[in-house]
Amino acid sequence: MTVPARTAPPPTVLIRGELRDPVDGCGARRHHDLEAQSVPHRIVILPVADPADSLAKRMGCHVESISQVIREALSVDGDLILYYPEVPFFFPPSVYKLIPGLLIFWVIRCVMSLRGRHMVIDIVDINRWQFPSLNRALSSRARVSRIWEWCLFRLVDRIRIPGCHLADWLRRDLNLAPNLFDIRPHQPPRISFSGEDKPRPQTGSPAGEPHRVRFVYVGGLDQGEDRGVSWLIRCFLRADPLWAELILAGQAGEWITQQVAHPRVNYKGLLGERELIELVRSCDYGIIPYPEWGYYKTVLPAKLSFYEGCGISVISTRIPEAVDWFARGGKGGIIPYLELSRIFRSVSSLPST
Repeated sequence: MTVPARTAPPPTVLIRGELRDPVDGCGARRHHDLEAQSVPHRIVILPVADPADSLAKRMGCHVESISQVIREALSVDGDLILYYPEVPFFFPPSVYKLIPGLLIFWVIRCVMSLRGRHMVIDIVDINRWQFPSLNRALSSRARVSRIWEWCLFRLVDRIRIPGCHLADWLRRDLNLAPNLFDIRPHQPPRISFSGEDKPRPQTGSPAGEPHRVRFVYVGGLDQGEDRGVSWLIRCFLRADPLWAELILAGQAGEWITQQVAHPRVNYKGLLGERELIELVRSCDYGIIPYPEWGYYKTVLPAKLSFYEGCGISVISTRIPEAVDWFARGGKGGIIPYLELSRIFRSVSSLPST
């Protein structure tokens, strides 16, 4: 009796915009997730229009992106997954793009249905301005986002989302069916080295001094969208622990070197993936200093899985997804946002590494 050969599942095609941050960006998050699950996939990178460009250049970029998505919809053998919020043409949202954007994606959805394929929206991140609950008065962009999401999420077969809290929020806010959501928590990235796996390196303190505990934060550092970083730095400066060092790495953190003159607060800039992995592995604790209200009540930080993959303990504020992550066996501890300075008062107050 001949056993038929097992055919490999058709490759998933992932559509995303240009990736500016090699580790903390939307595309890298799900790429690491798929690698961890050994899912065959192909990534299509589309150009993202720069708002500073001329109208003609932006429209050319949009046309190129949409053409590529349609070509993929006509040829893909598996699922077609669109990263959100970097959906081609529409991001960043505006009124003039709303109706043509929805028409275009309705056509793509019809093409996928005729071919018996699925179109999936993968929500790996949502920007703060998309949450009306955070705005005292809705901006025009937030209003457009609500309309766009209400329509777009009804066009797709599934919505992949990293955490149940964000799924519940969107389900209630947009009146979506519960079975539309597919919860896919972020997976730790595969971190490998040539030869034998190296132990985590211990970076030195100045000669003659005891080892310093190294705290690291990896992520966006833009003051216009503060993720609790300013408060984290203030807590560190207030405690001024001689036994500790605070390291920050990510985009838009130049203000730190300008405003914070402290020998043990170090801004490393935006690093490549390998450099960033080496940096984090040399530290003792990864910090997630997010506030515990508004937008941050729904997020599942990719930093959780990244720190875990680098083999260090995590200290997070009491945001719901982090609490759930620790309940599932995550290594580290929870501390209330307003009490962050406690972790810098003494080594004995820290969770074990």
